[in-house]
Amino acid sequence: MNVILTENYQELSEKAAQLIEKQVQADPQSILGLATGSTPLGTYQELIKGYKTRHIDYRDILTLNLDEYVGLDKNSIQSYHFFMKHKLFNKTGKCPFFFFFKGSPKTGCDYGDCLYIKKQENHPISIW
Repeated sequence: MNVILTENYQELSEKAAQLIEKQVQADPQSILGLATGSTPLGTYQELIKGYKTRHIDYRDILTLNLDEYVGLDKNSIQSYHFFMKHKLFNKTGKCPFFFFFKGSPKTGCDYGDCLYIKKQENHPISIW
């Protein structure tokens, strides 16, 4: 693990986006572990800038998002699916994504764990 110190949130956001862009350019089928919530919004804004100005292609990436409310419809404005779609995916071209629900009461731990392990075996996570 590398620890990168930055002076402020903007520099952090730019650096994180640069690392993600570098990974996606090296492997267009990268799997990215992306966080939801307000903390990574600066990074997502920088990724959108990269898509628009540097023509970074996100069409073939896959994302793993660890957060979601069990039982909440993905189109609900309170869902993380909706959040990611409107904060990042819709602004960076067609981006397939995959949600990993660890220990979901509806599916049980085995289902999520099995999907996670299968993805790991086929293509390990590029950036987490």
